[in-house]
Amino acid sequence: MEGLTISVDVRERRSDVPAQLTQLGAPLSIITLAVGDYAVGNRVIERKTVVDLHRSLVNRTLWSQVAALRHDPRRAYVVVEGEDLDDGPVPARPIRGALLKILDNGIDLLRTPSPRDTALWLHVLARQEQRRAESRTIQLSGRRPIVVSPVGLLSAIPGISIDGAKALLTEFGSIAAIAATSDSALQSIPGIGPERAAALQHALKGRPP
Repeated sequence: MEGLTISVDVRERRSDVPAQLTQLGAPLSIITLAVGDYAVGNRVIERKTVVDLHRSLVNRTLWSQVAALRHDPRRAYVVVEGEDLDDGPVPARPIRGALLKILDNGIDLLRTPSPRDTALWLHVLARQEQRRAESRTIQLSGRRPIVVSPVGLLSAIPGISIDGAKALLTEFGSIAAIAATSDSALQSIPGIGPERAAALQHALKGRPP
């Protein structure tokens, strides 16, 4: 978990989850999050105990939180923590309907029985994010630089063929020398007329053709 920090909203300090995460060895940052209760990498997590879930349905705050998660560019999760989903005032059918509606909004749903299990889920998510970050770093560092040959560069200029590019390099020795050559000297090469000389000057020195 080295180098990877799980952001914890200040309101979650009162829960047992941050302490459990610390025991698992996850580095934490206690901050004010605009969306969700936890964030790690490209993921944001809203945690609700079963009691919180019932309360947020009664006072209608759940759907504003779901809307914020849905519009966040990160992958979003809602964790519902507690053994008994029906431990609250909302009847069984509406509470399950609410969870289905969360899923319909494109938000992943996780059920956990305890703060310890919630912390384990967050820890696994953090490990996955770390592996993705390391994989991207390896892929980027392993890319080979793109090498363009002088012939390829010159032949990419409109009107300059591969044979013409080779002839120019044979005569002048390098692209830098070609760029420093006058129009009249360029036109001494077979197949390089005024228009092609102007195209070379434009491409190599930025001079309008």
